[in-house]
Amino acid sequence: MSESTCPVCFSAPEQFREELDRDRCYLICPWCGTFSVTRTAEGMLRFEIDRSEAGKLRLGPRGDRRRANASAWLRANQNREWQEDPLTSDEIEKLASLPTPTVLERADKLLLALDKETTFVGERHDLEEASWWAASWCEDATETENLARLMQSMGWIESVAASASAFPVMISAGGWQRLEDLRRRGAGSEQGFVAMSFSGEMRPIYENALAPAITDAGYHPHRVDRREFEGKIDDEIVAQIRRSRFVIADFTGHRYGVYWEAGFGAGLGLPVFLTCRKDEMEKLHFDVRQYNCIDWETGEGLRERLAKRIEAVLGRGPAVRPATS
Repeated sequence: MSESTCPVCFSAPEQFREELDRDRCYLICPWCGTFSVTRTAEGMLRFEIDRSEAGKLRLGPRGDRRRANASAWLRANQNREWQEDPLTSDEIEKLASLPTPTVLERADKLLLALDKETTFVGERHDLEEASWWAASWCEDATETENLARLMQSMGWIESVAASASAFPVMISAGGWQRLEDLRRRGAGSEQGFVAMSFSGEMRPIYENALAPAITDAGYHPHRVDRREFEGKIDDEIVAQIRRSRFVIADFTGHRYGVYWEAGFGAGLGLPVFLTCRKDEMEKLHFDVRQYNCIDWETGEGLRERLAKRIEAVLGRGPAVRPATS
């Protein structure tokens, strides 16, 4: 594959390439967006076969779903500090393992992307542009157009003046309503809500494991006792869960409030990540034993596993620096 093409998607020519140093280069691709990559990683990305001798997963040939997912992930992580944080060889297997969102999840992603680029009601956007393929986690213009037609049938967008060379759309009344629903569910939020025991012995777990794991995954941690507010605490808990992208529920100590907050988040349709200290796993309520709960013994192990779990389910979040909490 020619080096004039992007090493990730193999489909689009590089719009811009800068040699940062002998070990890194900086690229702009119309599909994948802006990113930098180490020389070793670039060579591995251009290596098409599925598995190396070491058994590590690769992205496969041009047109492989894994390359489309990798492009979508890179496009979604444009806030990453690429100059200082290039794509490395260690991350290629993670890119190749990204799960493909469901059709409805991809429709939501495309709708959120349209909203982000819309400055006035009725503004038109041409879905033939490669950036929309990545925004919707699609393989090409045809798949993006088919997804858009599904969204049109659901009343989320309207097609306007379509032609053989373009597919312009705008957000419809139903689309604006869907966006309000997504905002109420926390879609697009940078916040991860933490439900846990506030006991002194758990403080180091929050500060050294749970909060850093959320930050590592690209989100801002929020624990209700760490922020000042007026009114009743239960009202604040409900409001903050609604504003969050996901919930972390650590059941160590088995506080009833943690079970309630996890259930409330699940009822809103938010991803809920469960954790519990290993010696208390057997005390978990039977209602949650069926779910995949991360057991931990040390904060260090919990931080790494939780960050990887969040990224595997949601992708890397838009926040690149921890918020003040």
